[in-house]
Amino acid sequence: MTEEKDNQEFFSVIIPAYNAEKTLPKCLESILKQDIETYEVIVINDGSTDNTLGVIKEFQIKDSKIRYFDNCNNGVSYSRNFGIYNALYDNLLFIDADDYVGSDFLSQFLITNFKHDKFIIGCLNDHRIGKVKPELIGRETKLEEVILELDNSDLIGYLHNKCFSKSLIEKIGLFFRADLSMCEDFLFVQAYLQGIETIYLVNSNSYYYLDTPDSLSKKPIKKEDILNLNVSLSEVYNNLSLRFPSLSCCLNISFRERIVNLFFLYIFKRERMEELSDYMSVAKEIKKKIKFTPVEKKYKIFLKVIFVLLPVNVQWALFLLSFNFFKSR
Repeated sequence: MTEEKDNQEFFSVIIPAYNAEKTLPKCLESILKQDIETYEVIVINDGSTDNTLGVIKEFQIKDSKIRYFDNCNNGVSYSRNFGIYNALYDNLLFIDADDYVGSDFLSQFLITNFKHDKFIIGCLNDHRIGKVKPELIGRETKLEEVILELDNSDLIGYLHNKCFSKSLIEKIGLFFRADLSMCEDFLFVQAYLQGIETIYLVNSNSYYYLDTPDSLSKKPIKKEDILNLNVSLSEVYNNLSLRFPSLSCCLNISFRERIVNLFFLYIFKRERMEELSDYMSVAKEIKKKIKFTPVEKKYKIFLKVIFVLLPVNVQWALFLLSFNFFKSR
């Protein structure tokens, strides 16, 4: 294991790269133009078949801040775990090879007198991300006071606007799950929450997300992905509910919205055309994890009857409206 240097003003930036020869130059140029000098850049070539490795070597010659590793194709989760293991510094940040950052991307996370087991969250230049209350920006806040706000805004689910502590990751035995092809970053962040008490929000839009045709968000979703995520997300929200009982009702609603959203995405972005029985089996598994309130239990049969009695075209309209609502969240 690489010897970690205990310096709170230094950063290790981890960049997995797979067939990124076209986007990686802009990414590396941006991270090497920071307004501080106290950082390293770890680039993991994940078995690329194009000239990604050549691009990395070219930049490494120009700037010694870059350290690179040439691995077999093991996937983005393995590469991130590999980067964490080899990081020299406790402050960890992640960048995707097809994105880029502003010159203050690292310096925004230099917060004076903030706890060692830190969790600092910035903003993202991404139209899909909601806003948080202005009074939460620029101060240390208890997790319980801000968790719902972050979850509703979707700021909590993204990896790249956050500064993590390597020592805390090692302490709680955290790693990216290589068995998942989606939402592994969301689950990583949620598991990290179990080890912290406070969060610091900074008001800086220094990470620029690029939605490319080859990004993971464009890939089809497998049935196994939804089933695995149903179990994992249920565990995440159950753990948070146990930790914050007063928020359990709202957290349950958040879980339901997130898993239903994923189910709709599975229907419209499936890997292949499934039989109706497959969709129904996935829906049944999801239903097992959903907790209904006493009022919902009382009226859900009544609502089912009403829905069945509606004309087919109205049923489809409601279904599509629901999908568009969750998709826009």
